[in-house]
Amino acid sequence: MLLDLIVTIRRLLRFGLKPASVGQLLALTFLLAAAEGIGMGGLLPVLVYIERGAAGLRGRVDPLTNFVVGQMDRFGIDVNLAALLLIVLVPVLLRQIILYARMVLTANQSERFMANLRDRVTGAAVRADLAFFHRKNFGELSSAVTTEASRCASLVTMVGDYLAAVALILIYLAIVLYVSVELAAMMVPVIGVAGLVYWRQLAASHTLGRAVTDNQYRMSIALNEMFHGIRLIKMRGHESDSTLSLRRIFGDLGAATARLQTVKAFITVSVQPIVMIGMFGGIYWAVEWRGLGLSEIGLFIFMLTRIVPQVSTLNTCRITIADTGAAFDRLERLVAEARASAKIRGGTRPFGGLRREIRFIDVSFGYESGDAARPALRGVTLVIRRGETVALVGRSGAGKSTTVDLLPRLLEPEAGRILIDDTPIEEFELDNLRRAIAFVTQDTILFDDTIRANLSFGLIPPPAEPELWRALDSAHAADFVRRMERGLDTVVGERGVRLSGGQRQRLALARALAQGPDILVLDEPTSALDSESEAAVQAALDGLRGRLTIIVIAHRLATIRPADRIIVIEDGRTIAEGTHDTLMQGSNAYRRMFEMQTSI
Repeated sequence: MLLDLIVTIRRLLRFGLKPASVGQLLALTFLLAAAEGIGMGGLLPVLVYIERGAAGLRGRVDPLTNFVVGQMDRFGIDVNLAALLLIVLVPVLLRQIILYARMVLTANQSERFMANLRDRVTGAAVRADLAFFHRKNFGELSSAVTTEASRCASLVTMVGDYLAAVALILIYLAIVLYVSVELAAMMVPVIGVAGLVYWRQLAASHTLGRAVTDNQYRMSIALNEMFHGIRLIKMRGHESDSTLSLRRIFGDLGAATARLQTVKAFITVSVQPIVMIGMFGGIYWAVEWRGLGLSEIGLFIFMLTRIVPQVSTLNTCRITIADTGAAFDRLERLVAEARASAKIRGGTRPFGGLRREIRFIDVSFGYESGDAARPALRGVTLVIRRGETVALVGRSGAGKSTTVDLLPRLLEPEAGRILIDDTPIEEFELDNLRRAIAFVTQDTILFDDTIRANLSFGLIPPPAEPELWRALDSAHAADFVRRMERGLDTVVGERGVRLSGGQRQRLALARALAQGPDILVLDEPTSALDSESEAAVQAALDGLRGRLTIIVIAHRLATIRPADRIIVIEDGRTIAEGTHDTLMQGSNAYRRMFEMQTSI
């Protein structure tokens, strides 16, 4: 019991709960228990007075009654029922004030802890290398930040309730012990039986807690995939099958949660009868064999009725702590994996821009796939000169995107070197290098914000308005932005849903140009566009030729015919390079790809 509590507190401290907050929680719990003990203990003189009157009260020999009567005599207070009730009322009211303060403290600390935990998980994930995201599902990451962080934050409240329940149970038992040592001794086996019932259910709560956590992750992943693929689902008439698979996950989650609640309910309903049997046995023994008065028996019964809900609270807290442990384990593994993945470190040399060339020398890279590594590049050697427009072509999975991801060090090569102007790229300041390289991908990333905010994203200081319009002009996007009622302050919607595909792509290009890059990487920039939109984007790119070093990845070979050089990649290796005309003459692989596309 104590070990689980210590482990939980250590986890909370490790994930951002401040030691001072734990100290405040302990102090308030101690004050709460003390006020409760004084208030409940003060009931004994009240009950004695009700049973025997003032004379009977003064005839008592127990220290508590003598202390109360002595203090009333000292301050000249008449010993009567009203005065005794007022004396008991003071610590009871104080208890409520302390309880309120503890509830406010735990609520604030729980929310702060949850915010800190979410910040820690997202911070670790964002700083992880790109390879980390190749291994993780976005639904899993989303569930960790939302559902699991919330469950872990609830432990702050659970720890407070747990400590309070333990303290109050001890106080109540001390009062029972004060009333009668024999009655208190009779309660020991009763509590032991209740504890045995609880322990038998604890292992089940651990298992069910892991099942709940796993099914919540499955649900989050499935929902993420369904909503992102809703167009495909509808086009394939797959709505029923999609909801059927989700229904199974919902059912598994509901069943695991219901079984967990059943365990909690069983403990709740079984503990109270056990305590009540012990209480009735104690009453019978006290009346028939010990001849205790109504005041002692009444206080004994009252204390036991106060113990029962605290025992239930204690059991509920223990089970919650147990079943939430799986969520903490998952978050700890996720953060540890993300931090372990963040291996790429920048150098100290400022990147002053590309002056001569980029050179890949015998570069190899492999992705993790299950327990094995899947090679993506095998000894790639190539040169890209300043101001060139170079196209990388090849079948899907040939290694084109991996090649360009290595340039800004989103991935790190397993072997070989990448040089910029004869300087290894790992010697450059990482942020400095990446800001000089702009990416435009087929899957356009636009945020649910204004055009101005999207163009300025991540740029410090933000570009002035004339600079934004120059970037829009260069991307052939200024005309349609000017036609919008709010211009740069137009909100584009989530993922740019309020714009056409061509408009989204041109805005993405404008954002890349607003960055003021030396190197522009275009990964399938026109493959999903109609002819008119493709022509507009192509015209924008033609205007940039010679001004920037441009690297284009394309499957549609007709769009990269004007490139200065075309590099053919196959199975992770460069197998040919040259202009379109020279490759048509000298590369069977390129010629087959081109003829296959033009014959369709």
